[in-house]
Amino acid sequence: MDYTQTNIAFRHLGIIQEISECHGLLCGLICTQETLSQETWLDHLFEEGADHPFLLAHAPSSDTAQAEWSILQQLYRETGIQIKDPEFSFRLLLPDDEQILAVRTQALADWCKGFLYGLGVGGMDSGQEAPQNVQEIVKDLIEISRAYRDDEEEDLEIDEASYFELSEYVRVGVILIYEELQTERDQQDGGRVLH
Repeated sequence: MDYTQTNIAFRHLGIIQEISECHGLLCGLICTQETLSQETWLDHLFEEGADHPFLLAHAPSSDTAQAEWSILQQLYRETGIQIKDPEFSFRLLLPDDEQILAVRTQALADWCKGFLYGLGVGGMDSGQEAPQNVQEIVKDLIEISRAYRDDEEEDLEIDEASYFELSEYVRVGVILIYEELQTERDQQDGGRVLH
């Protein structure tokens, strides 16, 4: 998916968060919930009282609105497929390399913030007994989510190589979290006695 095109579509649909944060949220929800409905994700994207596109999708007001809604649906479908893909095709939705490093770093921090929120609202709270390696990755993601703030005037101490390593660490970490939580769910289901 194209970052800029998707971000514009989301803005036109009335979603105020950056697309990187929205994608992180979606991934966090996918990791924590065995089956994730599109409506659940949308409930977290729209402010209370706002028009919910899911309800409006059957009667889009224009071809443009239909195209934007299709982009949202495509992101939902593709992300679910990618994160579960054994070939590791999963990608973070972040700005292209042509964007300045500060923009990409902020987007990565926003992505992590959205992901952590998704884990939380998806049912993984900080007190949960998650596997040790999941806990360590979550701690790292918390630090990355704090990596850059628009309101800070401090010099950004990150270079291209560091950014690549961080984004790759996040990508692989998310796959690991998904697999660990899926294994945990499978074990819990296997331990249940069906009557």
